[in-house]
Order: sequence, then structure tokens, then C-alpha cells
Amino acid sequence: MKLQGKNLTARLLVVALLIGFVSHMQQSGLYAAQEKTDADKVQQAFKDALAREKANDQAIKDIRKQISITKTAISKAEQSIADADITINEARREVAGLDIEIENLEQDLAIKALDGFISSSLTPQEADLSDLSISKNLAYQRSEFFFEKLTDTEADAVEQYRIARQNRAVALGNELNGEQIKAKNEQELITLQQQEKERNAEAKEIEAILDGLIEEIKVLDEVEQEIQSIIKERATQEAIDDGALSWPVDTPYITSPYGYRTHPVTGQRGKLHRGMDLRARTGASIYAAADGKVIAANYAGRAGNLVIIDHGSGKTTYYMHLSAYNTKVGATIKRGDLVGKAGATGSVTAAHLHFEVRINGVAEDPRNHIIGAQ
Repeated sequence: MKLQGKNLTARLLVVALLIGFVSHMQQSGLYAAQEKTDADKVQQAFKDALAREKANDQAIKDIRKQISITKTAISKAEQSIADADITINEARREVAGLDIEIENLEQDLAIKALDGFISSSLTPQEADLSDLSISKNLAYQRSEFFFEKLTDTEADAVEQYRIARQNRAVALGNELNGEQIKAKNEQELITLQQQEKERNAEAKEIEAILDGLIEEIKVLDEVEQEIQSIIKERATQEAIDDGALSWPVDTPYITSPYGYRTHPVTGQRGKLHRGMDLRARTGASIYAAADGKVIAANYAGRAGNLVIIDHGSGKTTYYMHLSAYNTKVGATIKRGDLVGKAGATGSVTAAHLHFEVRINGVAEDPRNHIIGAQ
């Protein structure tokens, strides 16, 4: 199985270098095209790490499945060995019992057959020999087969003997078969246990790689976020340098955009709404959208309390319906400085901020000038 995680130390070194480069970018202000290139590299490294994590995650699932199958096979082999042991022991007990039975039958048959044969085959003089061993030797000399002269009762005993011998042969066969099965399963068990050991080692290796990948992904994610933050800051700074505006409220939500509409107070249709209405409760803070100079801070009829800021190059911003001012005419103001508080002065139906952007006196859609509003 091919593992997706080699040279982890080398990759983490690259990541560390990228972190160092990001830090250098922050300190020296070196952005331009290089930051985008490095962001792309980190994103690709991040994707590659995720792909390797996914591949290794699948690999660990596969190896664990194989381990489970191997454990099941080991259990079956162990059970087969236990069953074979039972068969062998039962066969050995049966053989031992039959050996005793056969030995008893042999002794009984030998006595009966010999006594009967002596009485029927020897003359009274031969049978009356004082030395019984001489009579027995004569009996053996007179017959070629030991059981040739058996009675019916003795024949039944011989049949029992034959059956006992046959059963003993079967029991010996069962014992041999059990030993063969046991030997086979013991060999299989050794193989399976070795496979389990190897797969556990492989699983451990994959888990170690996964741990490394998780750490690598974490670092890459942090680097990517840092670079994206730098890119965003750079883009914001460039937009500011180009005269872009910031939102004049903390949480921008447009309730009525720039464009033609039915006037909410007069009901006049097709009326051009020269700015955009932003949701703002009475007393909410209103901020300067860019650096400039306050050229108006007064009540203006339907516009209510109004502040106008001149940002140069013909660009001005209007803040209407304020409940209070926080500046005065002639004041120099910075982006984000407090202009005043939201309210419902002038011709309105509810508290909000009417915000306008004018270029050389002509109103334009504020969204075209606010950073991130497009």
C-alpha cells in the first residue's frame, strides 16, 4: 500500500519558510504580485495535504478492515484447533478403552479356545499329562488355526473382538485426522498472526503520517489565512489610495439602495434616490468614510441634521437625518472619526442614515465607491 505522507519534515520546512516570508512581507511592505503567487502556492500545498489526508484516511480504513477480517480468521482457526483437540482427545480415550476391551477379549478367547481344543483334540492320555504346557504344545501342533474349533458362544465372542478391533481402527483414524486438522490450522494461525502483526504495524505508520498531515494542514491553514489577510489589507490600502470609501456605520445593512423608487414619505413615483439608506437606530455612531474636511454641519430641512465632508478631487460625502453632530465646519477629519449620531430628523419615516457620494456635485451609487460593497 502506497502511503501519502513521505518527506513530511521537508514539507514542514517549506511551510516554515513561507511563514518567514509572510513575516518579512508584513515588516517590509513587500506585496505586489509575489504575495498572490505565494498565496497560490500555500493554497495548492493545502489542497495537496488535504488530498493526502483523505487518501491516508481511506488507507487506514482499509487496513483496519483487513485487520478485522484477519482477527475473524484467527478466531476461526483457534476454534478449529480447539475442536481438533477435542476430537483427538475423544479418539485417544476411545482407543484406550478399546485396547482394554480387546486385551480382555483376547485373553478370554484364548483361554476358552485352548481349553476347548485340548478337551476335543487330545486323547485322554495326552490331556492327562502332568505338565499342562506339554498338553498345550500338543494342541497347537494339532491345529493350524487357533480358533478353528470354536463353539457358537465362542464365535459371538470372536465377533465382538472383530468389532472392537474395527472400532479401534476407526478411532485411530479419527485421532490421525484430528491431528492433521490441528496441524493445518496451527500453521494457518501462525500465518494469520504474522499478517495481523504486519497490518497493525502498517496501521501505526499510517496513523503517524495522518498525525503529521493534520499538523501540516493546521500550519498551512494558518499561513493561508495570514497571507489572505495581508492581501486583503493590501487591497484595502490600494483602494484607499485610489480614493475608495469605508462604510459609515458599524454593521452596514442597506434598507433602500441608490436608484429610482417611490418616495416613502411623499409617495412620488419614479423619484431618484440619490444615496442609500443604512439601518441605524437612534444614537448609533456615524463615521467619516474617508479623510477630508467638514464643509457643512447644520440642519437642512428635509435632510434633517446634515454633515458634508470634502475629500478632494471633487468627491464629497453626505450624512443626513442625524440626531446630533460630533464635528463642525472647517474641521479636518480622518477616516473612521465620529461624525455624529444617527437619528430621524428631517423628512423620514424612521431612524436611519441617508448616505450620499457626489462627484463634482453629481450623486453616484455609493456602492461603487465603498470598499467591498460591490
